[in-house]
Formats: sequence, structure tokens, C-alpha cells
Amino acid sequence: MTSSIVAYQDFKKDMRFDAEYYHTEKLNAEKNLQKFFYTIEENFTPIRKIEAIQSDNEYLVMDLENIVENRIDDVKSLKGWEVGSTKKTIKKGDVIISRLRSYLKQIAINYNYEKLLGSTECIVLRKKKDSRINKEVLFVILLSNEVQNILKWSQEGSNHPRFSQSLLCKIKIPIPSEITQERIVELITKSNEYFILANRKYKEAERFLMTELGIQDFKVSSEKTNTIKYSDYKNSLRLDSRYYLPKYEDTLQIINKSGYETLTVSDILVEPIKSGATPLAGTNAYIEKDYGIPFFRIVNIKNYQLITEDLLYIRPDIHKTTLKRSQIKPGDVLFSIAGTIGICAVVPETIKEGNINQALAILRLKTDFNPYFVSIYFNSIIGRLISEKISRPVVQSNLNLTELGTLKIPYFPKVTQNKIASLVQECFKLRKEGEELIKNAVNEIENLIET
Repeated sequence: MTSSIVAYQDFKKDMRFDAEYYHTEKLNAEKNLQKFFYTIEENFTPIRKIEAIQSDNEYLVMDLENIVENRIDDVKSLKGWEVGSTKKTIKKGDVIISRLRSYLKQIAINYNYEKLLGSTECIVLRKKKDSRINKEVLFVILLSNEVQNILKWSQEGSNHPRFSQSLLCKIKIPIPSEITQERIVELITKSNEYFILANRKYKEAERFLMTELGIQDFKVSSEKTNTIKYSDYKNSLRLDSRYYLPKYEDTLQIINKSGYETLTVSDILVEPIKSGATPLAGTNAYIEKDYGIPFFRIVNIKNYQLITEDLLYIRPDIHKTTLKRSQIKPGDVLFSIAGTIGICAVVPETIKEGNINQALAILRLKTDFNPYFVSIYFNSIIGRLISEKISRPVVQSNLNLTELGTLKIPYFPKVTQNKIASLVQECFKLRKEGEELIKNAVNEIENLIET
């Protein structure tokens, strides 16, 4: 059991009654940063301005999902009346950090857009004229263990845990030398170049896939009504009108007219689909990393890859007994069946063993199918629509294993699959190189904090 001793004046200052707020990791991080003189808000201004939306004007709008690989990508151009909820103004050079679920590390620098509208869940930090650090250094500081530990244990709320803007802005930060700052800028600039190249490779793979399906410029239908035959209802026994939306019917027609044989997910597997389970709360099922087996959840799929950040570990005996049926191995495709449906990731060769919870399913493929091809297919707009059509629209969308087995997939020749898969793997390799450069920059800051 972990415990902390907190002085009454510290408790009185923040008036937080939750024990997590006084976790030793947070207190130690604050202690390590206490020796520095300047706070984030003394170098960067938190932008509170809310944009006044004009219904007929065009706006570039980003959401949290547009923070990809620590940069902003694929923003939407919307008319004012389409924007929806209240938005903050983001300018070129601003640093953005999501205050929701800090473990996702949704932090980015706006390099590309003169002006954006962003979610109010984003904290927007704008460099002051007399700032002692540049935007790249702040970006790296926000990724450091010390800052992340403070944010992690300062969150409030269970369904949507978030930290406050005022808490973030009052964190004390190191001011590196000019030489160190220049080195960090160089590392972050180079990493951004790798991520741009990686993004191009992935988009090239998607274009290749779409071209093979005979799609040149696919647009999702916005029609909300459809006329169906009684036989269509009788075959599906689905009463939810969403199931019959034209966008889903259009997608199925594309696959059927692609010229390739169409199979179901069940057709391409060597074993029946399996999903995992979550060990009972309050048990000692979870264990330290050095002694446990990796336990993957949906939060461990990011940018269509498995990540080890915020990864839990379970006892080996539970992995081999209670959760024996949901053991994963390299080459498996993990498919999300709860919450956001149809997100896929391949278990890489570097993960020799692991397990999953009930929100993920295991697709163990026949040798005729390349797992990276299957993954990009279901992650594409076509694959996502197919999965979305059949999912159950309840409070949290879900897909049962029988329904998952009925999803359609075109049977591309193995050589075509491999070409698409090769582009995906090149993308992942470039991402890894970019991530390594960011890690090097973070190490520079953490070494400075420790000295």
C-alpha cells in the first residue's frame, strides 16, 4: 500500500479530499520541480478567448482526435452553423495540451495553420514575448515524467478525468541553456519530419486500398432516410433505423462491385474469434511490470498501433488459467468491440505474449491474409462504416463476436495485400524513429531536472 504524509497547510491550500491528489509520485514530482524559479504561465499565456462563430463563415476546426503523433492533422473545414459546441482560438505556434485523460499525452504544436478553432478541452498556451523558453522546449517539458505525474494524480472525475488549467499553468519548469534549447528544437523539428513522412506512407497505403476497391473519391452519404423491403428487415431482424442508412448500403455495394471475392471475417480465421475479460476489482490480479504479463485495453491502441503507455500487467498464473482463452501472440489482429467500434492493431513481433480485456477481440488469421492489410482495411473509412453498421447503438456501442464474424472483407491477392502492408509497416518504422527523437529530447529535460 502506498501512503503519503501531507501537511495541513498543503491540504488547506488546495482543498482536495481525494487521496490520489497526494500520491507520492505527484508529491515527489512537485518536490523535484520546486527548485526552479519560473512557472509555465510566466512564459506562456493560457488562451481563454472563445471564438464568436458566424453561421455563414468558413472555419478550420480541430478536435482532440486530430492530435496525432504529437501534431495536428486532418482538421475539418466547416461552416459556422456546423461547428457546434463552443471553441477556443488557436494560432500558429501555439502549444496545445488536452486536459482530458492525461495518459493519452495529447500534446502538440500548431506548426501548419494560421488560425484554428479547438475544443474547450484543449489548453492553448501562447509564447510570451519575454519567454525564457521556446515552444519546442515547453512541448518536451509537458511530456516529461515529472509533469505527467503531476497531471495524472491531479485529475478529477471518473468517466472523463481531467486536470485544471490553473494547476498546469502554475507548475514550475526548468529553463535550459540556449545550447540545450537549440538541440531540443533540432530534435523536435526532425521528429516532425519523420511523422510527416510516416503520415504520407499511411495515406499512400489507404489510397492503394481504395484504388483496388475501385474508389476514386468516396463521399459518405448524409441521407438520413431510406426505403427498405420487408425481406431486408426479415433477414436482419434489426429494428433500429440507423442500420439501414444509405451510407452503409453504399459501402456494401462498393465491396460487392470491387471485382474481388468477398469473404466474412470468420472465413479468414484459423480459430474462432475470442474476446478477453477484466479481472475482478479489488483482487491482487494486477502486478508490477517486471513480474507481470502485458494486459491490453482499447487505450493501448493509438494511431492503429499497440502502445505500452498506461499498460497494466496481470499475474502469470491468471494469464495461464482464468484468462487462458484470451492470450495473444504476434500476428494477431486486435479489434475493438465496445465504445469506438472497429479500431484495429496488429500484435507486433516485439510483444511475445499478452492478454486483453472484454472490449477487444482477437482475429487469428489464415496465412492467406496479411494482418497489416486486414488492420488497415478495417481502420479505413470503408471498414469503419461496415463495422459501424452492424454495431448496437446503445449507451456504449458494442459488437458481439458472432456479428463481428459476419463483417465483409475483399479477398485481395497476397501480393497486393503485401504491398499495402509494406507501406503500413514503413509508416510504423518512421513513426518509431520520430518517437525516439522525442524521447531523446525528453531525456535532456529529465536529466536537467535531476541535476
